[in-house]
Amino acid sequence: MKWSLFVVLAVAGTVSALGAACTRGGPEMGPVQRLNEDEGNGASFSWPYYTSVVARGDRVAVAWMNQNGKRNRNVMVRRSLDRGQTWSAQRALNEPDYADTISVVPALHLLPGDEDLLALWQSRRNEAGQKFVLVRRSKDFGVTWDDATVLNRRMQAFLPVFAQHPDGRMVVAWTDERNVFRDIYVNGSRDGGATWLPHDVLVSKLPRSEAGAPALTLGADDDAFLVWEERPHKRDEAGRPHLSTAHSDDLGAQWSRSARVDTGDEPLPSPMWPQLAYSEGRVTLVWTGGVTGKTSQSWVWLSFSDDGGETWSEPTQVYQGETQAFFHLKAKGPQVYLVWHGGEGSRPGQIYWNVSDDGGRTWRHPWSAPARLDRGDGKAMHPRMAIAPEGDNVAVTWQEGSTRVLVSVSRDLGRTWTVDNLAVMTDDEGNQLRNPQVAVTGDAAYVVWERWPDKKKYIKSFADVDKVLPKDDFVRRVDVGS
Repeated sequence: MKWSLFVVLAVAGTVSALGAACTRGGPEMGPVQRLNEDEGNGASFSWPYYTSVVARGDRVAVAWMNQNGKRNRNVMVRRSLDRGQTWSAQRALNEPDYADTISVVPALHLLPGDEDLLALWQSRRNEAGQKFVLVRRSKDFGVTWDDATVLNRRMQAFLPVFAQHPDGRMVVAWTDERNVFRDIYVNGSRDGGATWLPHDVLVSKLPRSEAGAPALTLGADDDAFLVWEERPHKRDEAGRPHLSTAHSDDLGAQWSRSARVDTGDEPLPSPMWPQLAYSEGRVTLVWTGGVTGKTSQSWVWLSFSDDGGETWSEPTQVYQGETQAFFHLKAKGPQVYLVWHGGEGSRPGQIYWNVSDDGGRTWRHPWSAPARLDRGDGKAMHPRMAIAPEGDNVAVTWQEGSTRVLVSVSRDLGRTWTVDNLAVMTDDEGNQLRNPQVAVTGDAAYVVWERWPDKKKYIKSFADVDKVLPKDDFVRRVDVGS
């Protein structure tokens, strides 16, 4: 394995952008690091969020996607051991066994050991159409990696999600096409991903239905909770798209019969993008949806279960507005955090924030008047959140329009913000900054973002119609004090 020293960033327009990003008298920021070593070789695919970042102490690791020829993609990883000052060379995690594949949606996760990492992603072979859910472990924070492990028994799996206990017990769920109609399958590990169940397990058992967008959380002991979108083949009222949920008390080996979540009388035709969080014996479920036409409306709802997912509360409306909401839900200890964007008309994006300090039973702010994080002009979108592995630090990043990436960091569980609306990167060259992600430790936040080029500069002819647009991925550290 080859690792190189820090690669100096040399991209047109970066110097002026960095000057705009530094706030006089504000927190110190580290260098901007382009992650893909070959300029323009970062990749996109069918879904957003092609990057992942984790950090602990002075160590930080980032995964992203690179081009691999015209069609294939590689899942790449780099790591820094000195708080983002210098970085290793990039490495393709899908090589060697899955080198010539479309490898997408990488996710890095911290394991219980100080230097233990787990990488999760999906690979697809173009020729045979096989799709794999893959994991690799590292015990030295990315210096070396174990061989890749395939979690699905039949090769028709995609878009995995992950949940784990602090001690390393974990469950992975994904959407699967082995039975023609899409189903939800899972696999579980009790030893930090070293070994897995003898075979993957089918959870969604409604015949002739399309199941997707699974979300996971783990509870006390070996409890696991799963929710997903389900679109039955039947077209009558009883077969409308809905959310289904199931519960396991043995870390995913066996599951209860799936049950439909009562999403109330809201007018949307299809609840979407569910997320789960477990805290203090309560499972909190949040989802969104929207309608378009002569008028556009979007909603965010919240429901909870105090009986292991057997029953769910009547949904509470968190948000309603013209902008399709995007949200992020997380929990640690008694705190449950929810951040989302929403807006109206000429002000399509504001960043809203709410926190529960008792496992989701009460919330600091009424849903009709949540806290507002951004101070922008109504163009703040796509927030992502991180919680420090130790301590009380919380970070939220978002994009403002497509020209700025901002971050706020709290050192007191989201009550006040030590770093407030700091511009980590500004671009005035016509490029687009997208899909920021963040990790946070006891003294620093690490923000990752994608830079897409100004398409007007890349007008294609018939000769290069298959040519992909150049794309780059970046990371930067923000000091938050100790």
